[in-house]
Amino acid sequence: QIRLNAQVQGVGPEFKILIRIQNTGANILYDIPVTVSTNQALYRVHRPAQYLPLLVPRQLYLLEVPLTCINEQQGTDVVRVFLCSTDSHVPIISASVNMPISEERLPMD
Repeated sequence: QIRLNAQVQGVGPEFKILIRIQNTGANILYDIPVTVSTNQALYRVHRPAQYLPLLVPRQLYLLEVPLTCINEQQGTDVVRVFLCSTDSHVPIISASVNMPISEERLPMD
């Protein structure tokens, strides 16, 4: 009853994960945790956990999650987005984002 879409924006080392969430069910959902999981050797998420206070049916919600590649030499990995339930340890839904190769950080003079 939930639609989740996640995509990456940017060429690095600073990225944004754009998350679109839609409640396709008939009932309002309350206090939905949204978490972002990464390979911590490659990426730093500035705010890995957020709460959506409610999800109204048919309303589209947009979240932007800033993400920094901290090791451009190690290649790429997958970033995972989870919508969690306060009643269970099993996520309601998840999405995987294949990260692009990051541009190298420009030297500061």
